[in-house]
Amino acid sequence: MANPVLHHVTLKTTRPDEMTEWYGAVVGMSVQHRFEGGVWLTNDAANHRIAMLMTPQIAEDPGKVAHAGMHHTAFEYPSMDELIDSYARLRDAGITPHACLDHGMTLSMYYLDPDGNSVELQCDVFGDWAASGEFMRSAPPFAANPIGRAFDPELLLAARDAGADADECHRRAYAGEFDTGAPLDLRLPQRRPAQALKRRRSVVISRWERARSRKTASSGAISARYSGSPRNAAYSSTLANHSSPTPSNGGSWPPVP
Repeated sequence: MANPVLHHVTLKTTRPDEMTEWYGAVVGMSVQHRFEGGVWLTNDAANHRIAMLMTPQIAEDPGKVAHAGMHHTAFEYPSMDELIDSYARLRDAGITPHACLDHGMTLSMYYLDPDGNSVELQCDVFGDWAASGEFMRSAPPFAANPIGRAFDPELLLAARDAGADADECHRRAYAGEFDTGAPLDLRLPQRRPAQALKRRRSVVISRWERARSRKTASSGAISARYSGSPRNAAYSSTLANHSSPTPSNGGSWPPVP
C-alpha cells in the first residue's frame, strides 16, 4: 500500500489578514477561498497547502514556546541559489530569520510568522533525497551534531556573490566559517540560570518562614485564649508542644524544586 503524503497544515489565528499577507510574501501563497471562519491558501497546484481557522474564542498563547505542539513547518527550494535569493528579497522587505543552520543535509533559514509560528525555508545540499536521507542515517558528523552549525546569512550571501558555488558554500558553512557566535534562537524554552534558581529558592524559603511565623503567632494567641479554661488544658498543651514538621529524609526544609 502506498504511503500518503503531507498535503496541508491548518493553523488557528487571531490575525488572518496579517498571516495571509505574510505567507504570500514569504512562500508565495495565494487565497483559494475565504469566509468569516477561515481562509485556504496554496502556492502550487494543490487545492490548498495552508488553512487558517478563526473564531472569537481563539486566544493568544504568550507561552507557546514552552508548550507542547508543533515546532515549525518547512518549505524546500530546488537550489541553494533560490534560497539565498529568497533571503535577500525578504531581508529587503524587513523579514529576517530568527535562526540559520546548516544541518549537514539541508541548509535552513527559520522565520517567524505574525503568530510566532516558526517556518523553515531550506534547500537539500545533496539535491537528492536518497543521498540526504542516507546522510542522516549513517554519517558520523550528523550523529555527533544533529542540530548542525549556525551561520550568518549575510556571510553566506557574500560568499555566493563572490563566486562560491553551492558545494563550497555548504562546505564552509558546515565547517563553521560563517558562524559568528551570535546567540541562536531555536524557539525552545531555556533552562533557568543558576542565579535565577538561587533567587527562586530564597523566595520560597522567605515565604515559608513568613507562613511559619504567622502560624506560630496564631497558635500562641489561641493558646493564651484557652489556657485559663481547665476544660481546654489538653488542647493548650497540644498547642504548646506544636512544632513544624521535619523532612523524614533529614534534608533541608522547605524542599525547593
